[in-house]
Amino acid sequence: MELDYSKPIEIAENIFWVGYQIPNDPFQCHVYLIRNGDESVLIDPGSMITFPVTMEKITSLIPLSHIKYIICHHQDPDITGCVSTLEKLIHRKDKFIVTHWRAQALLKHYQWETPFYLIEKNKWRLFLKNGRTLDFIFTPYAHFPGAFCTYDRKTKTLFSSDLFGGFTEEFSLYAKDENYFASIKAFHEHYIPSREILLNALIEIEKKDPDLIAPQHGSIIKKELIPYIINRMKELNCGLFLLSSYESNIEILLKTNQIINEVFKEIINNSDFLTVLRKTFSILKENDIPIKDIITYAYDKDEKDKDKEWYAVFSTIKGEIAKSDIEKNKTVIKNLIDGIHKPKYLKKIKLATDTIEEYKNIFAIPLESKRETLKASIYFAMEKELSDKQRKTVEEAFDKLIYPLSSSLANEVLIKELGEEKKEIFNTAIHDSLTGLKNRVFLESIAATEISKAIRYEYPISVIMFDIDHFKTVNDTYGHLTGDFVLQEIAKIIKASFRATDYVIRYGGEEILAILPYAKEKDACSRAEHIRKVIEEKEFLIGNKIIKITISAGVYEKRDETNILELIGKADKRLYKAKKSGRNKVICED
Repeated sequence: MELDYSKPIEIAENIFWVGYQIPNDPFQCHVYLIRNGDESVLIDPGSMITFPVTMEKITSLIPLSHIKYIICHHQDPDITGCVSTLEKLIHRKDKFIVTHWRAQALLKHYQWETPFYLIEKNKWRLFLKNGRTLDFIFTPYAHFPGAFCTYDRKTKTLFSSDLFGGFTEEFSLYAKDENYFASIKAFHEHYIPSREILLNALIEIEKKDPDLIAPQHGSIIKKELIPYIINRMKELNCGLFLLSSYESNIEILLKTNQIINEVFKEIINNSDFLTVLRKTFSILKENDIPIKDIITYAYDKDEKDKDKEWYAVFSTIKGEIAKSDIEKNKTVIKNLIDGIHKPKYLKKIKLATDTIEEYKNIFAIPLESKRETLKASIYFAMEKELSDKQRKTVEEAFDKLIYPLSSSLANEVLIKELGEEKKEIFNTAIHDSLTGLKNRVFLESIAATEISKAIRYEYPISVIMFDIDHFKTVNDTYGHLTGDFVLQEIAKIIKASFRATDYVIRYGGEEILAILPYAKEKDACSRAEHIRKVIEEKEFLIGNKIIKITISAGVYEKRDETNILELIGKADKRLYKAKKSGRNKVICED
């Protein structure tokens, strides 16, 4: 049914939208009225832009004198601009401005005559006649220090202020479908200081289990959409305002934020600098940046032996350039490094790779290091000239990536100094020699970190424990060399079935453990079942004989557990259940 926005719209029992649809404005501001006799409540009354239409709608429902409480969720003019005029029109002495003391500290400068009802001094609730009660939920810094939401117990309606608001190109009072999340993302990642702040607010709101969310901006969210929207909001990376002191285009900021977060993850997860470069290359491509190559030049002087220098050229296309080619281009490399003191956009430049090559549309950035002897610069070569939006995006991203990429390069230099032998010792220490999978040493080093991150940021993490069925029989029948071969082949299948961000570990004997950050139990179960079927269908050729192998698995998603051993224990319990009930199956519940 088509809504008539020129009239009040009842969104819940005796709760009305009395706002005004501002033409050609992606940031609509909503006003709500709770009709409750002579103790009616006006929520976020609005600015002078919306005031005339809002007054007309209110007076079509109740006399203005019936408004006793005016809730101001924050102090900005989009909700307080009309209050000075409004309080003169409400002819009663017992009216109140309802707000938090942090907002009141600023609102008092308007010198309103109306007294304040401070929510923190009234036990975070307001009792109205007719048995109606409003609860106030403190959501600090989302988006203001004194931010809060209002919850009507009678209708389970949450008036969420800026939370759940969005930038909408086309006005719609109600969110139509899951696509509304894109509008929320653009608003929240830009304005909320951190993810922790947003998570805190969402957790408090979830406790109320609202049936309807009525934000001050964007669209009203009905019950069926609320769980999806809240879960997606928990994934948001907030704090875009930190990215730039001059850029205000939110689309550019969002894209930049996405690039930076993805590159940071790769740097954290990889010690190899060339791998980091290639991952960065892929991330830029995926974010519509027409990258052609990323080339890094570096040299480092040995502090003890001044005549000893380490040179390197890394190219995402050509890998690490041969030392013989570097020897030919030492002077060019030094000039390239010394010539870049701050990020620059260069139309054309000759770069030394295995041969001197000419590139166009280059972003040149100096890498910084605490080691005075280490000098480096990095060049992002584009396939074509960038649009203004693309150029601003990469300028913002590259400026913020200088330090993490510098750290990754410094780590590469350190590994070089340790020598290939020591590097091999390190890799050997964390890998199983038979299967090539990570081992228990590696598990002990990453497990605590992954669990603490999952707890802190409230993302799911699942574990799968695999076990080869009747493996002792394989060893006894065909010998241990055959058993080793089977274990190696199964390890390859399992490892190839997981993401690069997952961890696949030989836990012991024929047991293989998979740790899946960001994976829910149902997704982990699907993955385990897929692997089970692949192995069940595979034929293992032993000499001139084909044998069949099956596996069993137990899957568990973190709930209240606080360490990896508890999770593994729960998954192992389900694995035991799978083996006791006939093997060749995946168990995902107790």
